Amino acid sequence: VDKLYSANKEYLAQPYWNQACDYIKKTDNGYYFIDGNLLYFWDSAVQEGTVVCSAPNCDHQGSYCNAYIGSYGDENQYGFVKTGMEIYNDHIYMLGYEMGDVMDFYIYQISMDGSEREKLAYLYTNEKDATGGFMWTYDWIMVNGYYYGAYDGEDGTYGLEKICLDGTRESVYDMSNLDTPNISLIKGYNHDVYFTTEWKADEGNGNYVFRLMKYNIDTGKTETLLENFKGNDYCLTDENHIFYYDINNDCYLIDLTTKEEILVADDMNQLSAVTSDGNYVYLCDYENVYVYDFDGMLTDTIPCPSATVLFGDGEYLFVEAFQEPGTDVEKEGGTMHMWVLDKSQIGSEHKQWMKMELGSYSN
Repeated sequence: VDKLYSANKEYLAQPYWNQACDYIKKTDNGYYFIDGNLLYFWDSAVQEGTVVCSAPNCDHQGSYCNAYIGSYGDENQYGFVKTGMEIYNDHIYMLGYEMGDVMDFYIYQISMDGSEREKLAYLYTNEKDATGGFMWTYDWIMVNGYYYGAYDGEDGTYGLEKICLDGTRESVYDMSNLDTPNISLIKGYNHDVYFTTEWKADEGNGNYVFRLMKYNIDTGKTETLLENFKGNDYCLTDENHIFYYDINNDCYLIDLTTKEEILVADDMNQLSAVTSDGNYVYLCDYENVYVYDFDGMLTDTIPCPSATVLFGDGEYLFVEAFQEPGTDVEKEGGTMHMWVLDKSQIGSEHKQWMKMELGSYSN
């Protein structure tokens, strides 16, 4: 039986879609997460974190460290991106790249103790843009052991692609015949892949068509869930309900079966993330984390400037911020920290946050 901890099996979470979405992944005993250039593990039983490195006497300061994952622009000219990280069949899978005149991206398999890693399959190549830099692609996710992402072929083909760990590729949704097609905001939930599409409706008038789509990995069928969908980000609480926010920073709850739409919050400060777990939905702006139940009712407001809710499950809530949530403590030299909360305290006036000082652990 496949052992997969992700948004589509035992753990029904919808993390933040951008880079932060895969900072943390759940296992039976704790959580793997990334900070800077290193991979860490937070043990739930002892509530402590360690660098995922089994090498004796390692100082965890360079590419020789088993936990080193690299970053864009480092001297080694390789690295890994946080989106696409997954725990599957007792291995860690990540998207990595080799860098030169182009950036070639691959799927990598890493052992749970960090001691072994293997490059499995080629994904795609990023070319330099007009400024000499690279445009990043983050929307790749693993669903039931396969990666899904947008492909852009040299022959003009475009669509949603399925890539196996052995490198086998298959186009599962084609948009090649459309003008200026784009796929983004790819999510996984149960046996479905959700994504948004856009393309020019008529040449010359600048109008675009927007849709929220669902691809079922069992049947191979794709259906349109919402027409004219212009969400900046969204998350699913079950297969029939989504929360999303738009360019006006208004948040809505939609029933996908009836298309009934409820305004949850309007004219908020600039939203940076919407994420959900098995209990709540979290909206983050530059001042607060707003906690909603699945009916769209506000449950708690946690003051925390520039915070991002990275992960939540039935037990813990992980927030990355400069200061302890709910306090007015000054920034500590501009250093971000991970803060962990026992979720039974949500809704209470007094909360006890546990601080994880990222980058300071040793094996």
